[in-house]
Amino acid sequence: MEKFLRQKFHFKKSFYIVFPISSLTAFGIYMGRFLRYNSWDILQNPIVLFDDILLIIINPIGHFEAWLFTISFTIFLFIGFLLFKVLKKAN
Repeated sequence: MEKFLRQKFHFKKSFYIVFPISSLTAFGIYMGRFLRYNSWDILQNPIVLFDDILLIIINPIGHFEAWLFTISFTIFLFIGFLLFKVLKKAN
């Protein structure tokens, strides 16, 4: 994915796009793992899904675990991305 982004954008811009993608991925993992949503729920129950997403965004204190997981897993994914990047460069 990063290779595709680098073809379309400058290296620094592609690097800054990876972090928000990591954040959205982490939030998606939270939604699937803890709220038990699946990919087809966006078609079957979009109102309920977007309502839950909106509640998490509007009331961050009431959904502390969602934010904690999302931030922690974002950092984990981004560090993993950087490690793979360094390992690839070393080879």
